[in-house]
Amino acid sequence: MAMLILGWWMATWVAAQELTVTTEQDGEVKPLPGAVVEFKALEGAEAGAVKVRITDEKGRAVCPFIHKSVYRAGSMGYVPVIDTLVGVERREVRLEPDGVRLDEVVVTGAYVVDAAEKAVYRVKIIDRARIETQAAVNLRDLLANEVNLRVSEDFALGSQMSIMGLSGQYVKFLRDGVPVIGRLDGNIDLAQLNLSNVERVEIVEGPMSVIYGSDAVGGVVNLISRRNWTQNYVGGANLLYKSVGHYNADAYAGVRLGKYGVRVNGGRNFFDGWSSNDTVFVRKSQWRPREQYFGGVDVERNVKTFNVRLSSGVFRETLFNRGEPVVTSRFAVANDEEFTTLRVDGGVFAEGFVRPMHHLNVFVNHSEYRRERALFVKDMTTLERRLSEDEGARRTDGFSQTLSRGIYTHRNPDKTWGIQAGYETSYERGTGPRLKGGAVDIFDLAAFASMEWTVWKRRLTLRPGLRLAYNSRFTALPVPTFNVRYAVDERSSLRLSYGGSFRAPSLKELYFDFQDASHDVQGNSELKAESGHTMQAQYQWRFEQGRVRLVVEPGAFFNLVADKIELSQVAGGTPPPFRYINVSRYRTVGGQINVKFVHGPFSLETGASMTQKTLWVASARLGTRFASPDFRFAPAYRFDKIGLTAAAFYKYNGPVAGLFITQINRVEKIEQSQIADFHLLDVTLTKSFWKNRVHLSVGAQNLLDVTNVGVQNGGGGTHTGPSTSAPMATGRMFFAGLRFDWR
Repeated sequence: MAMLILGWWMATWVAAQELTVTTEQDGEVKPLPGAVVEFKALEGAEAGAVKVRITDEKGRAVCPFIHKSVYRAGSMGYVPVIDTLVGVERREVRLEPDGVRLDEVVVTGAYVVDAAEKAVYRVKIIDRARIETQAAVNLRDLLANEVNLRVSEDFALGSQMSIMGLSGQYVKFLRDGVPVIGRLDGNIDLAQLNLSNVERVEIVEGPMSVIYGSDAVGGVVNLISRRNWTQNYVGGANLLYKSVGHYNADAYAGVRLGKYGVRVNGGRNFFDGWSSNDTVFVRKSQWRPREQYFGGVDVERNVKTFNVRLSSGVFRETLFNRGEPVVTSRFAVANDEEFTTLRVDGGVFAEGFVRPMHHLNVFVNHSEYRRERALFVKDMTTLERRLSEDEGARRTDGFSQTLSRGIYTHRNPDKTWGIQAGYETSYERGTGPRLKGGAVDIFDLAAFASMEWTVWKRRLTLRPGLRLAYNSRFTALPVPTFNVRYAVDERSSLRLSYGGSFRAPSLKELYFDFQDASHDVQGNSELKAESGHTMQAQYQWRFEQGRVRLVVEPGAFFNLVADKIELSQVAGGTPPPFRYINVSRYRTVGGQINVKFVHGPFSLETGASMTQKTLWVASARLGTRFASPDFRFAPAYRFDKIGLTAAAFYKYNGPVAGLFITQINRVEKIEQSQIADFHLLDVTLTKSFWKNRVHLSVGAQNLLDVTNVGVQNGGGGTHTGPSTSAPMATGRMFFAGLRFDWR
């Protein structure tokens, strides 16, 4: 009997040491499920032991220790609370929102949401404040200022990027973890990835193929949407004008009722075209006019520590290519092309802790992509237009993808190991007159797993991983990765990573033929899959004292791709025809350094990189090793008393080599072109009013008035033809923006 009473008393004592984690939403205190509470025993036989608990649907977490202990309660987007528990106690812990800390955690590639400095990958985070300070409308505007990233332009195909010398076809573009489809020439048009509803952008440089598949050899760019908010009602609107003809407007609204939340967003971006010689009236713009409409709806429900979300989005862009009039004594007509892009996607997402330390993330998503080209004949006297009678005056190519990914993660901070396992299925189908056979499809099924060990007094973290896949058209190779993070001391850490790669040719590379006035790109159904190796090393040193923070990050990388798929220029034709072929090997080697310094209201981000590219065809090797440097300098100062922020963004882009293959009479030869260096400079001023609800931004972009950049010793690129210049920007521009946020 005495033992029963003692057992009951002990159970009551343990249960009594209980925390309830809450937060305030519009004046109402509500529990915060899914918060992480770390307990550390201070007395008794368990002194020094650490155990972690996840709060339940009522925000509760029970202390596992009997005697005095210290706890740390925290959640993403909130200021953590640290305090001591003594004796029989039931305590409420109130967490305050802290948007500043959002940029300290990452989700891309992490086992669970974790601090960026603890991730085994090097993750670069661009937060919402930076997006707004830079007046970035789309991903092209944002990434043009980043070190080790190159953004190029094509008047018809849009903005493209390369990372560590690897083109955009080796970079996985995600929106909330879901791949963006609709690549042209292997690249996603960055100008079509709008940032109006994006909370932050996470960039992982290096091999991410185990989790995200073959397109993630060079890295991942993940756009994280603005979803989490603590108030019951949120809303906002944004207006932006740029002097070169940009007129943008967007808005969002959200409501949270108990366990349910609904958020809608939408907007319109319009660009009326630009030419370097605007003093003479011409219909045909060098930079084509474009009009974009976009919107989305998210509906979510919290089920205990689980979040279930229905998400849908739509994007529509029309690119106008107006021709010069043909004028005779009897008529005046012009041929106008319109390229319309339509993206529609929708999915079901579920994420949360099924049990403490057991996390599940599953989604099913379907995406549709359509690109239509229509040729019209416009009467310049009556302004009436009609569809051209030419063959192929209207044609539509479409691609669809149904994707499902599920990831199970077990991570117990009490122990030195964690595991992650998952699956991914993808079915992609293409239809259209320019696809050989009219309709083609490809199916992928993959399973992947990794394990993380923390050893040597929790200073060394090892994470090996493996991806096994089935491809309906190619024999897929196993893809291994190995990541290491070593905490040298409290201020510094070293990261090493290796990743194998396998990339099956895309449907476009295999079957898609693309011809217009300035392009002739031919698919090749005989292509082989690519394979390769990627290695990276990165050292991080951090110093924090008072209001001073300094982070220095030097690093190096090596990429080798076998059977790389390249566009080869073949004999004859205007424009010159290009065909996809496999070349022997392609290698990039380089290094970079990034520095971030903060002293109270002043901040400075700077960095530099150097990339060297080499291409082999059979036994031939390009004799010149070409290195491309770049440099970035971005200071900012915040005048807190008057709510004003001043910032500047400078980027030097060194000369870069274009390597391509010519094939005449079946004889292959490596050609090299060189794009000259150039400088970009932006300055911005942002002023806040009415308790940070209204923000006015003014500034200038491309102050050095860069438009076209010279090309030397080139035989003409795939999209530039034999011209001696390449487009870079639309010249100097001034902008003004007004943003309203209600929270």
